[in-house]
Amino acid sequence: MILKLSDAPAVPKAFALSQNYPNPFNPVTHFNVEIPRASAVDVTVYDVLGRKITTLLTGDQEAGYHLMEWDSKDSHGLNVPSGMYMVRMTAGDFNAIRKIML
Repeated sequence: MILKLSDAPAVPKAFALSQNYPNPFNPVTHFNVEIPRASAVDVTVYDVLGRKITTLLTGDQEAGYHLMEWDSKDSHGLNVPSGMYMVRMTAGDFNAIRKIML
């Protein structure tokens, strides 16, 4: 879920996925996604076995700085157990993965 598009007029120079904060977290965490140009972007949470837990963002997105939130729920709205998860962002040739701890 995107919480806010930055009001800053500057556009990021490159794609980026920040480390989440706080980390570890319970039950909500935030991270920043930087998109330098309008692009198809996918941000998905996986468990340590590589199973998809939920997709937070998918499809065409505007350029800018985006604040994201994950409430530790899966795609069915159920709370996931404590443990390590991976957040993966893809956009064109860009690919980033961050380990997060619930």
